[in-house]
Amino acid sequence: RLKNTPAPAVNNAVKLTLEDNSVWNVTGTSYLSGLCFTKESRINGTIAVNGTVVEAPGSYVGDIVVTP
Repeated sequence: RLKNTPAPAVNNAVKLTLEDNSVWNVTGTSYLSGLCFTKESRINGTIAVNGTVVEAPGSYVGDIVVTP
């Protein structure tokens, strides 16, 4: 049996782009290395980049943690 547990992206970059009225309803802690979202898209969760909470649309790279 295999159980996947969310963990920070170390060797495999995980990048997400949201645009064109996309909506991400965050249901659990997610780890990314890149995130890009436009003002037309929405993330229903809290975004922290390198430990700092961000709210403005844009392009981010680093240790990104998204929580509900």
